[in-house]
Amino acid sequence: SAADDESRDDDYISVCRPAHLAQNKFVSLLLNEAKQRQGGSGETNLRYGEEVIAIEEIDLESQSQPIISIKTSHGQTHQTRYLIAADGVHSFARRSFGIPMMGQNTMQNLINVHFRTNSHLSKMLMKDSDQAMLHFVYNSQLVGAFVCHDGRKGEWVLQIPFFPPYQTMDDFSIGKVREMVWAGLGMDSNEANECDFDVLSIRPWTMSSLVAQSYVNKSNNMVLVGDAAHAFPPAGGFGMNTGLQDSHNLAWRLALLLRSSNHHMASSVLTKYESDRKPIATQNAALSVRNYNRTLRIAKACYLDAQHPELLTTVLGSPPMSLLPLETRQGMFRRLVHVAMMPLASLTSLNSSLHANHIERNVQSILESGGSLPLVFPKYEIGFSYEHGAHSKKEDASNDTKGYYPRMRVGYR
Repeated sequence: SAADDESRDDDYISVCRPAHLAQNKFVSLLLNEAKQRQGGSGETNLRYGEEVIAIEEIDLESQSQPIISIKTSHGQTHQTRYLIAADGVHSFARRSFGIPMMGQNTMQNLINVHFRTNSHLSKMLMKDSDQAMLHFVYNSQLVGAFVCHDGRKGEWVLQIPFFPPYQTMDDFSIGKVREMVWAGLGMDSNEANECDFDVLSIRPWTMSSLVAQSYVNKSNNMVLVGDAAHAFPPAGGFGMNTGLQDSHNLAWRLALLLRSSNHHMASSVLTKYESDRKPIATQNAALSVRNYNRTLRIAKACYLDAQHPELLTTVLGSPPMSLLPLETRQGMFRRLVHVAMMPLASLTSLNSSLHANHIERNVQSILESGGSLPLVFPKYEIGFSYEHGAHSKKEDASNDTKGYYPRMRVGYR
């Protein structure tokens, strides 16, 4: 029973270990698999690097429901009974059918710096056998998070908070970004010897927590999947995993519909897809927000509060400050951020200070109490169910990492 499960070891988890797979590598694996599956039957038409630029529904006398016609950037037109919209958070298909996203549209703007270390730097960074995936850095020159995609091959991403319009992409030129990376690695570029890295891309993006109002259009012939249906903060890795679960739930439904001549079945079959998956996405969105807030605890322990830059941007955007030229306000913002980060220099000083000791005790307290970001969430990753009302109650954040026990019950594993 559920009561018995509660009394058992809360730390029970799967024997499988969590793994980290970068999106670009996963997309490459999917593309290669799709190419192999395409074969020579002609039933599958794989088009990569081609954009859908127009979507419309067409009523045909021979069909009991409208069909969908799409036009591509290569000037081709295709017609289909069902359209799977897996075209990302800015989904053209979703917008074409007027389906809004609900939730927090802008939680934080960030800059992603994708860089690759050379063999010497890779060996130095990976010299310890137990390597972390996430590295949060707080010093007087950089506040950011390093994501190790493949340390042996030197694949890294640095995420840096970004505050437009008071910061611009000029603040993240290749030269400035290189200085930030060196500062984050705790190295001086002039003393790096043979160690070096290449900056591959510098791109802004917006962290959101959103779930589509509906997963299916009114005609029940267009279905949202993955990021087109939901967008989460990356903390916890629930974005891609939730999308894969969407696909798993939808695949057999589409197979059933395509093999059936009963077009009226689409309404119930696809509506159930939405009632299954939307509550899971809503639940995972809330968990991802809690995880993001967990990452901010260390920043607060360093006397950096994420609300302070937000307050500053609000003040600079309101009268009388808003009457000043934008360039003046940008300069004020940069100087104030620099002043706020200066005390962090005590953390790297050879001389101990009261401020540094306070920060060290604050951080140690968070780590010892389990208040940092966990990486395994069994009850969310494998313990979700499709039982009606199973996810209606508000989750207790203290139970987020609770173990999951299989149960013999419809809708559960």
